[in-house]
Amino acid sequence: MYSFLANIESEKNFEEMIELMKAHKCVAFIGAGLSVGAGYRSWERGIFDESSLGYKSGVPGLLKLSALSEDDIKDCIGDLSEIAFRCKKAFTAEDDYLEFLRKEFGPEYHEPYLLEHSIIWKSNFRHVLTTNFDKCLHNATSDPECKDVITYPEIMLKGDRTLCHIHGRAFLLDGEDPIVEKYHLRNLVYTKDGYKAAYEDEKEIETFLYEITRKHSLVFLGFSMNDENFRRTFNAIIGARTRKNKRKAGIMGVAPSELPNFVFLDVPEKAPHQSDPDFMLVMVDYNKKVSDLQGEGFRVVSFKRLDTSFLGLKRALQQIEQKIRYAALPKQKEPTFEVTDSSTASVSDS
Repeated sequence: MYSFLANIESEKNFEEMIELMKAHKCVAFIGAGLSVGAGYRSWERGIFDESSLGYKSGVPGLLKLSALSEDDIKDCIGDLSEIAFRCKKAFTAEDDYLEFLRKEFGPEYHEPYLLEHSIIWKSNFRHVLTTNFDKCLHNATSDPECKDVITYPEIMLKGDRTLCHIHGRAFLLDGEDPIVEKYHLRNLVYTKDGYKAAYEDEKEIETFLYEITRKHSLVFLGFSMNDENFRRTFNAIIGARTRKNKRKAGIMGVAPSELPNFVFLDVPEKAPHQSDPDFMLVMVDYNKKVSDLQGEGFRVVSFKRLDTSFLGLKRALQQIEQKIRYAALPKQKEPTFEVTDSSTASVSDS
């Protein structure tokens, strides 16, 4: 039915999610995959880049700026939050570290937003959460109802439609005093100590996610299963669920929601020079992780990349927008939508 989805199970999950969205029961949870196209580096590149080639701000990676060597981090390769923490400690002046964060995640050196960011606001999500620090989602809507922004560490939903930066933000809102910019940069959940404070010491994010999932389904977009942010938020949801199951009435005497959560994941594609056995190992690992998510009650929507810019995800978002828009029209026989390479959809009454 949908050429951008990988299998029948994904189509079933996609349709289930659409029905929940029509009832205003879904909250978007946006990861770094939707910011890379706007010129932001991945977390790994932001740490390890040696030069500024292809990067608008002209800033080398955090490791190079901190003057640490690879020998200084060889015992924690793969733990990006620990590497970032060691780099932060290596700066002799805090302002130099904060300047890196400002240029790395601030809006001055990047595209304002992408079509995908705009579609998210048009797609009937009740709220929009993100682990990203950038301004793309804020820039993508002109609807005043979507301008209610809350920022870690003060995360509490307010208003009918809220944008929540659960790991903080690296930009100022209109009218916000420039003096608070350093406050926001210092509070970004970017290094090991920041994650520990947010997820282990105070459990603010876990409590926040619990409150969200009592009444809504989370829809994860722009994450990979190897993404540390996804793993932490996933574990926080599971941790909250474990505790609430022990308290059968739930927090404040309210029974927990049984609504499912959805995860959009790109199916691995074989690299040009990758051997068949190596690719089979990649698929075995992918299928195991999908099975683990399903075992925890998550609905997996597997999509095809179609190209290096994740066209498959863009098509999925366009399809969501079209279906939600149609649902708002007077009742009639629902057409079949199929999103093409353009930003519009072809419609058939068959």
